[in-house]
Amino acid sequence: KLGFPTANLRESDFAGALAGVPTGVYVGWASVEGAPGPAGRAVHPAVVNVGYSPTFAGLENAEKIVEAHLMPVPERKFESDFYGQPMRLLLAGFIRPEHKFDSFPDLVAAIQKDADEAMRVLGEEPLAAFSRDPFLVQGLTDGVQMDDDNADATKGEGCGSQQNAALFKEVDFAAALDGARR
Repeated sequence: KLGFPTANLRESDFAGALAGVPTGVYVGWASVEGAPGPAGRAVHPAVVNVGYSPTFAGLENAEKIVEAHLMPVPERKFESDFYGQPMRLLLAGFIRPEHKFDSFPDLVAAIQKDADEAMRVLGEEPLAAFSRDPFLVQGLTDGVQMDDDNADATKGEGCGSQQNAALFKEVDFAAALDGARR
């Protein structure tokens, strides 16, 4: 309804890993294991809202949710929805706190501005390096795999009638950046 398709996941889908993550809009990278075509073999830039969706009065979420918009890149377009496919998500930077907007058009304008900012900062170092993080790329050709480095990642079910899997890993920023640059 906003013109920005998102993967919507509840905080509980992440086994508590997001409990300490402040609400707001983040930039990051995502991969979707098993998605058909080139999109299933690529890491995608993402703009992610972590919060309660306060703009829609009476429709606020009771629990914190993650709304990840995987931004379109022409050579990596999704051929179809990826419901039921495991998605890996790495939050790499913070854009702004979550807040309520006065109108629907104001919300849409803010999301577009966030998406533009995300594409800009994710195209530059140091955040571009995170697109090569082993956590994101390990499952793109071999399906879901968990190795010792990713043993602390969590997996859960998605919201709604379709079942999704979400993988999220909390990392030390400096160590992860160093690893992604290798």
